[in-house]
Amino acid sequence: MINSFKKVIKDNKIELFYITFLIISLLVISIPRLFTQYSIGIGNWDTYLYLENARSFASMGWGDVASISPVVPYILSLFFRIINSTPQEAIFNLSVLMYIVGTVSLYLIFRFKFNHMISYVGSRIYATFTLLYSWVAIGGNDITGVSLTLLTIYLILLAHEKNNKYYYIAMPIAAFAFLSRYTAGVMIFAIIFYLLINKISKNEFKTFIKGSVLGVLCVSPFLYHFYRILSTPFPFLGQFSGTVNNTKVLDAGYLPDTMYYIKHIPNYITSYIPHTGATFENVVNPMGNIPSVISYVFIIFWCCCCRINNLFFCH
Repeated sequence: MINSFKKVIKDNKIELFYITFLIISLLVISIPRLFTQYSIGIGNWDTYLYLENARSFASMGWGDVASISPVVPYILSLFFRIINSTPQEAIFNLSVLMYIVGTVSLYLIFRFKFNHMISYVGSRIYATFTLLYSWVAIGGNDITGVSLTLLTIYLILLAHEKNNKYYYIAMPIAAFAFLSRYTAGVMIFAIIFYLLINKISKNEFKTFIKGSVLGVLCVSPFLYHFYRILSTPFPFLGQFSGTVNNTKVLDAGYLPDTMYYIKHIPNYITSYIPHTGATFENVVNPMGNIPSVISYVFIIFWCCCCRINNLFFCH
């Protein structure tokens, strides 16, 4: 077994170097933010809910909202049971861990089409987007949902390209991604579309179905918990269908402007918080922040690349 492990390391030496370097670079930019969050404490109301539900799962307290996404609270509850304590810093640490998992997963997805350097640069750009980095160490479930989705997509690609048995891991993770952030459920359409256009074999389809059944079994304890507390195993269907149907909701984040992301894309690429009048909203919502020069450089570079691609490959 040790010899097999050494062979894997030897055969993937360059890959492991880039992944290690990527993880180190992510730690460099996330640890200072983590310690800053330690000193600030909880600034997001949802974070309180996740912590209280985690204490409930660990039988160390009571939960406030039984219908909220259960994965983050459940992971925290396992940690609370191990250390026999309920520190609020645990949810900040989990956020950073999932941030790293998601970025590494994206790097591995890129590697199916690009070389090591392009994959590394692409994943670093993703990791430093203000839209993502703003939520690092905050203590929400957004990064967990996105990261588990990226890990699912990587394992789906791996299952199709290398070994169908990876579906047995991919589909349970997909199920947990859905229960960590209900809107992650829309990825099932992308997965089905990918399998259809690649015309998978009958045996691969059977393995995919078995993996899907395994995924349902893995999350069945949560569904039973919902049924026992709320009299329905699917309290999230209203939110999920509302997301798919673009249902209007009474939410501070709802904006009817259809050009919103076109107007504010520089803010979401990279921006900084104003020195005066800043609030927690500026941290998690970059709309009111000041775009940096890097944002415009990135947009110009992207437009030039698209132009060059059209000139050389579309004629």
